[in-house]
Amino acid sequence: AGNIEAKVDTTAGHNPRRVFFRMILYTDLKSSVRQPTVDIYFGDGTVQKGIPRTTPEAVPLVRNPDTGVNVYLFEHTFPATKTYLVSFIGENRNEGVLNMTRSVDQSFYISTSLTIDPGLGLNHSPVLKSPAIDKAGQNQVFLHNPGAYDADGDSLAFRLRSSQQAAIPGNNNTPVPVACTGFISPEQA
Repeated sequence: AGNIEAKVDTTAGHNPRRVFFRMILYTDLKSSVRQPTVDIYFGDGTVQKGIPRTTPEAVPLVRNPDTGVNVYLFEHTFPATKTYLVSFIGENRNEGVLNMTRSVDQSFYISTSLTIDPGLGLNHSPVLKSPAIDKAGQNQVFLHNPGAYDADGDSLAFRLRSSQQAAIPGNNNTPVPVACTGFISPEQA
């Protein structure tokens, strides 16, 4: 699991097109999947490669020691007022995910939509205070409350969508996400 958070520059003499990001990835420490560095696609045709994790290794969670937390910090100045899709394509997923075909052969993709518009003021993305590390059981009710908080007091709404994957993009540096192959919605699995 993972998420990308964005915060518009609020430093003295701030630039409303400069955005600070924090991406959090949760990984199974028993898996061979590692992410010491990441590449981020900013939705404006640019990519920043090799962004390092803030710690040398994934940090195990206290309440779930087989899950590691990986945090990456980066910033970007966007070229114009517009909506951008900032995204990450990770290594293949863990083996054995039940609601998709051959999960180990499918990339892990997450994104966040960001609107740069000085008319909106200094807008922040929601922060998810509860890690998405719950363990689900087959044929059991699964509930997850992300503990979403919005510093601007904006109303928040969520919807469940299919797990996504994307290939490393070509020259235009713009990933095109698609549903994972063989994805079955959890309530149908």
